[in-house]
Amino acid sequence: MVCHRAACALFLCGVTSLLALTFAYAGWAAQPSDTQILAMRRVQPESYVDLARIWEGGKPIPVCWEPNTTAFVEQRRWIEQIVKQRLETPTSVRFGGFGMTSNRWPTCEVDSLGIRVSATEGRPQSEVGRQWRPDPFDPKRQQVPTWMRLDFKVGGAYESFCSDQKRRCLEVIALHEFMHAIGFLHEHLRSDAPKACREEFGHQGDDTGVQPDKFSAVYDRDSIMNYCESIYTRAVKLSADDIAAVNFFYQTQ
Repeated sequence: MVCHRAACALFLCGVTSLLALTFAYAGWAAQPSDTQILAMRRVQPESYVDLARIWEGGKPIPVCWEPNTTAFVEQRRWIEQIVKQRLETPTSVRFGGFGMTSNRWPTCEVDSLGIRVSATEGRPQSEVGRQWRPDPFDPKRQQVPTWMRLDFKVGGAYESFCSDQKRRCLEVIALHEFMHAIGFLHEHLRSDAPKACREEFGHQGDDTGVQPDKFSAVYDRDSIMNYCESIYTRAVKLSADDIAAVNFFYQTQ
């Protein structure tokens, strides 16, 4: 087990290495017990993140609504509230608009960067983290918008399940997509997630990251980013380890 981030404190790396050696010499099984997992999580939070797309610390991440969302006033309010309550409030990440408006997030301008939320019909999706062209490591890179598309009608494949709980479905979808937008990947794509789950939910076209990092020894079955356990049948919130991981990467905000 190693620390994967230059900003990781020397003490943290030392404790992590010590735990890894302890596990090895103790002859622990490949699948650690709940007690051992808790010990590991106290040292490093767990989440599957793209290190190349984390936003700059200490600054709010700009968000705006595309003009085609104008008709969905109530749905936009639901999303703004759930992101505030379940992502901003328990963590150190912050989202901001592009100016003073009557809404929490304003309408996008032609040249607006940050997270741009538009309406779509069908599968919701968001690009992962801060976007660059041609790529995050090019010395001549330029930032471009991070595009997010949400189905405000919650139709299509979601219609049968969400018909009588559209607000709840839209809230959990929005939380999931905003986690993508700040740099987090699908937890079930980790190599140590259950094989059956990886095969069932490893959708074609899923973003596997430019510089993916497991960031822990064990994957989080309770993550809002994990399809192995249905996010639609659980409480609309981040897991404890989601919160810990967001706080680690956005601790200066």
